[in-house]
Amino acid sequence: YEGNYWIPICAGVGSPSFNGTFDGQGYTISGLYSTSTGMFLHIGSTEYPATVKNFTIDNANIGGAEGKAIVVSRFSGNPKSVSKNNTIADVTVTNSTGSFSGNNCGIIAGRCQSDNQAITITGCKVSNTSLICTASTTTNITQWGMIIGKDYSSGYSRISDCIVTGSSIASTNCNINRVGLVAGFLCGATQVDSCTVSSSSLTCGLNTATV
Repeated sequence: YEGNYWIPICAGVGSPSFNGTFDGQGYTISGLYSTSTGMFLHIGSTEYPATVKNFTIDNANIGGAEGKAIVVSRFSGNPKSVSKNNTIADVTVTNSTGSFSGNNCGIIAGRCQSDNQAITITGCKVSNTSLICTASTTTNITQWGMIIGKDYSSGYSRISDCIVTGSSIASTNCNINRVGLVAGFLCGATQVDSCTVSSSSLTCGLNTATV
């Protein structure tokens, strides 16, 4: 922290991506605040994948532009191997707001951009949380989701046992294309298993849907 302002992990100029394991041991992180990105800017690398797991974020208020999220904004490269997936597991975000103005944004994760990556997101939950587009009326935003905005991996990725409840994706000022309450855009052979959505809604410019 710097005052009441969160400095995201691995957010410095030229800083390496976070590698290894961050285990929250069931603790709750309350009041996280930033106008640039969430808890982690990016995790994983070509040789060393990362795991982020086992904690709750409550009452966060996170802003930013492209490729941002409350938990992990971006996945960095790692080999296409199930045993070396970058992983987010058993993380809950509740009573929080993500306010972003660019493409590829989410609550749990923002984007997995390169086709040489593999990710696992499992056992995560988003509850009573809002994902809000703050871009101008002339901007078309794409690829937003509560669990992940964009997964562009070419295979071996899996999203499983995730829950979205009492939450919303909303915009009054811009149109959001490729938007979903679990994922905005999935590429390749990403597998989605046993995810549930309840009492949640999409209101994206001129396009409105409720699940």
